[in-house]
Amino acid sequence: MCGLLLCSLLILPSARADEQAVLTNLPACKDLGFSTEEDFLTQGPVPADGNPIISDGDLLGPAHAVCARNAELLAFWKVPVDLGLDAVDIVDIERNLVAFSTELDDPAGRFTAGDLLATNGAAIPNKVLLTKFQVGRDMGLDGLQLIGSVSGIIGFLNRAAELSREAWLKDPGPLFTLLDTFKVDIWISTESL
Repeated sequence: MCGLLLCSLLILPSARADEQAVLTNLPACKDLGFSTEEDFLTQGPVPADGNPIISDGDLLGPAHAVCARNAELLAFWKVPVDLGLDAVDIVDIERNLVAFSTELDDPAGRFTAGDLLATNGAAIPNKVLLTKFQVGRDMGLDGLQLIGSVSGIIGFLNRAAELSREAWLKDPGPLFTLLDTFKVDIWISTESL
């Protein structure tokens, strides 16, 4: 028999899981996901949510699919405005786990354009991703591909979500430890020179 506190902790869902969006149309991007550089008004079928305006922050897929709106991708942070979508990697459809970067900085200062974000709340600063290149500044993120087993990438992103922006910037070393531990690599391209 467990103590009352321990039993209570076992049955309570984590706050992080509650804040992660349920991306109901993400399966439409099982083979391909992308975003556009510009907003546009669809001339094809109207998306399931009834909004014909396609944002440069929406995740799109084949056959006119809107797989996730920008607000859904940013649900963990409860961002009230569209921040665009620059790079994206759909990690696991069943877990609604998508890694991405935004075109604009978070108005609340929790991340910048170019940081590696994930729908589980992970936010790795761009400067940390570029540590080994000794750049010393944020250069944005235009392309992103997480390489490794799906379980390894999930483990990596879950552990990355435990670290705050301040912790990452103070000591980027955990990035390389986590990459080694979970046998994951991050392939990126930057936005600026």
